[in-house]
Amino acid sequence: MAEICKNTLLPESLIMRRCECFYCGVENEGAVLIEYTFGIKVCKIHRQRGERDCKAYLHREGWVRIEDAMEIPVLKRFLDVLEAHPQLAVERTNGLLENDWSFRKGNHFEPAFFSRNQDRWGVPMYCKRIDQNKTVPVINFLRLDINGQMNLPEDWHALIEGVIDTLKEGLYKSEAEAYDNARNHDDSETITETAGVTGIIYNGRTERIFVGHLGEGRARENGTDRTNEVEEICDPS
Repeated sequence: MAEICKNTLLPESLIMRRCECFYCGVENEGAVLIEYTFGIKVCKIHRQRGERDCKAYLHREGWVRIEDAMEIPVLKRFLDVLEAHPQLAVERTNGLLENDWSFRKGNHFEPAFFSRNQDRWGVPMYCKRIDQNKTVPVINFLRLDINGQMNLPEDWHALIEGVIDTLKEGLYKSEAEAYDNARNHDDSETITETAGVTGIIYNGRTERIFVGHLGEGRARENGTDRTNEVEEICDPS
């Protein structure tokens, strides 16, 4: 069991974690998820704390879950219009327009998000022909070459402005403020790595693997130890 109860936490990979609340160490009763295997394990008492910290994380990272966006009228109206058009025009990175894209709503295993790139908010799209996802700037849907074949409401321009303003304001602003107020501003936000599990960088991504005795006596916050030894073991060549 944990020595102290955590005030705030950062979401973590849930792979190979103990069946305990990340905040207090008692047996967990589920998890608050950002994605399928990424979030915070919680007990009944600390579920609200997990919801707060995950939403605060989304706010900082510039993500808004589509399922949450559907609860906001202006965002739902915009997404309903996109969803009603299974063939949408999207500008690719090379400048070419393709007319066979669609809004990606996501699911439990692969959620979808509005996301911010610098100061521009984008909406998730998908092309079945090439099996590829793409985030498209919301403001692009004001372009005639993009929306010319769409059946649009009369207030489409105002709707787009409302979507952008809402996303900039922040759906999770109150949770982010509550998180900041609760922080200890020290290392208490991280959890101790599971014994025998370590983190490595593999193909540019942080992964967690079980290494048994190689990781004993070296458990650290967020598991960043013994990467050289593990990389030798995991090298596919």
